[in-house]
Amino acid sequence: MFRFVHGVFENGYMRLLCNLKLQEMKLAQFLLNKMENNSKNFLYELKEKSHMEKTERFQSGRRQFLSRIPAVAALCYGCSQGWLLSALPAGSSSLQKNHKFQREMPPMTYLRWAQQRNGRYIGILKHLEKDIGKQKLLELLKKASYAENVALGKRLSPRIDSMKTFAGPFRNENSGVGQTIVREIIEDSETAFEMKITECLTEVVFRRADALDLGYACVCHADFGLPKGLDLGIKLIRTKTLMQGHDCCNHRYVLEGDNKRCF
Repeated sequence: MFRFVHGVFENGYMRLLCNLKLQEMKLAQFLLNKMENNSKNFLYELKEKSHMEKTERFQSGRRQFLSRIPAVAALCYGCSQGWLLSALPAGSSSLQKNHKFQREMPPMTYLRWAQQRNGRYIGILKHLEKDIGKQKLLELLKKASYAENVALGKRLSPRIDSMKTFAGPFRNENSGVGQTIVREIIEDSETAFEMKITECLTEVVFRRADALDLGYACVCHADFGLPKGLDLGIKLIRTKTLMQGHDCCNHRYVLEGDNKRCF
């Protein structure tokens, strides 16, 4: 499940940047190549870790992990961690050791994985912001991320045919999505699913990097595109998000309209 979720996110980021306007294509291609290389290095690290566990008992710890991967991969890993440490605001609060985001997902915790996955892109986007301006960047990211999630919904539509299957990952605390949010289910029926998200792993990472506006444009705004692509007649109603500084994300999905291909 982790590798599947990781692949979806990695591919989503790369496709998102490829959807930028034509005048940004040269820069977008540079970012795409950089992200593709980072993704390959990260997957190679996971493969190395899996191989080592078959031959010896793996002792957790960053130093021992790095000592067993190739120098190029170690450099990539180390640079990303260094950037993340420098990006954390002074005095930022840390999660408790028993928090669900601190659960081990070998070879690292969910929090560390999210920092690695998002950290590289946050840094790149901040550099891009300096070149084209914040407002233009946010507009492009919103448009591209929304289009990407519409496309994702179309790809997932053969496997999602009802509100029940659509809400499954949110309902299941052990799913890829369930492991990255703290939520309370408000309503769960055949025609509506509503939840209140009080903690989000992605929001934690973007907040620590002082990039909540980028997080909303890349992640939260795109949430409206998935139901559109699924073509089930499901609509997302939401007035608050953690990324925008509110106390929660109030997701409410309702089945409406005539386009109900599964009912």
